[in-house]
This record gives sequence, structure tokens and C-alpha cells, in this order.
Amino acid sequence: MKYTNDLTVDQLKSVLEYNPNTGTFYRYFKNFKKEAGGLGGYRDGYVQIGVLGKVYFAHRLAWLYMTGEWPKQLIDHIDGNSTNNAWSNLREATHSQNRVNSRVYKNSKSGIKGVVKTKGGYQARLILGTYKTLEEARNAYNTAALKLHGEFAHISVQQ
Repeated sequence: MKYTNDLTVDQLKSVLEYNPNTGTFYRYFKNFKKEAGGLGGYRDGYVQIGVLGKVYFAHRLAWLYMTGEWPKQLIDHIDGNSTNNAWSNLREATHSQNRVNSRVYKNSKSGIKGVVKTKGGYQARLILGTYKTLEEARNAYNTAALKLHGEFAHISVQQ
């Protein structure tokens, strides 16, 4: 199936119902509804749903369903969970904003986003400086991330 944004909101609402509280889509059948979120599968960790012979990302369908228009930019999952398509968890974002809301990389040696272990201690990547403790580096990164990225900053909490 082809990935496209040519579906209209009327076409979408004629075959699917969206629950904005749960982020779940339901497909209309004769006298009952069936969950549609799992029918299309997943791609790169995102829920996909087949509609009228084409495949769409569920978070983009949610945006179309709720606003009546396709998003002009990317859709960011505020909590970082790409399968949580609740309306309160979705927002439009630029590529840059979407990236800064990413989680710590799995191969991170410090376990803290934006903090790397160096010979002299821990370095917070958004600002110049090396700190003796992981907590100092985490706090420095969090402060800079909030200042630079605002609501899109994905800060690290104390472990």
C-alpha cells in the first residue's frame, strides 16, 4: 500500500471513529465497531492503519480527524511514546522540535540525555563545561534544554 495524505476528513469519518481520550481508532462495520489500531500494523514504532486501500500513520489520522486538515509539519508525541495517540499527547512540531523531544539513546553510557562520560567527569552537551558528578551534569543539561527548547525539551529526571 502507498503512504499518502490524500484522504479527506469526510472519507476518514465515514469508515473510522477516533476516541481522543485513548487515541484508539474503531472501524465501522454493520452494527458494531471493531478496533482498527492494530489492523494496519507498525512501522518504525508507529501505529499504522489501512483506510480505503492506503496506509496512514495513526497520529496523522488523529490530527486530520480532530482538526479537519492534514498536519503541515510533523506530529510529536509529547510523552515520547509513539503508540500513544491520545489527542492530549499530540502536537505539531518542526523536525528540530521533534528531535529535541527524543529520549536518551539506548547505548548512552551515562544513561542521561545530553550527558557524556569524559576523562575529567561528565559533560553536558548543550553547554560548555565538564562536571565532577553525574547529577551536576544532568542539572546543567536540563537547565539549558529547558531554556533552549522550552516545552519540547525532554529532560532527564533523577535516577
